[in-house]
Amino acid sequence: MSELSFKQSKILVVGGAGFVGSNLCRALLAQEPAELTIVDNLLSSDLSNVPDHPAVRFILGSIADDRVLAQLPLDIEYVFHLACYHGNQSSIADPIDAKALRAYQVLFIAQEGCLRSGRLCRGREDL
Repeated sequence: MSELSFKQSKILVVGGAGFVGSNLCRALLAQEPAELTIVDNLLSSDLSNVPDHPAVRFILGSIADDRVLAQLPLDIEYVFHLACYHGNQSSIADPIDAKALRAYQVLFIAQEGCLRSGRLCRGREDL
């Protein structure tokens, strides 16, 4: 199996200002992507974690916000969804809502990417 390369790719990292997300972003930047879009609401992270790099575009806000979705590039090729509730307080109070929201947003982003690219997406192999 060959190793996946992100060179010259357009990537979205949701939750990219957190500990795990920011380290993933640094690793992705080492592969020289064309564009790395980071979405984070900074509720449990810090702007100083966002890499200062010409390929990085930072969007402040929640991926659950339609205004944030409208700002996403039209040609995203890869999505890493690392956003979560800090301390799990919200997901403990309403676990079904929290899980459903994250799943819905990931599927929406993937579907939009397929629609915008003109590809017919039948399943994960097409995303």
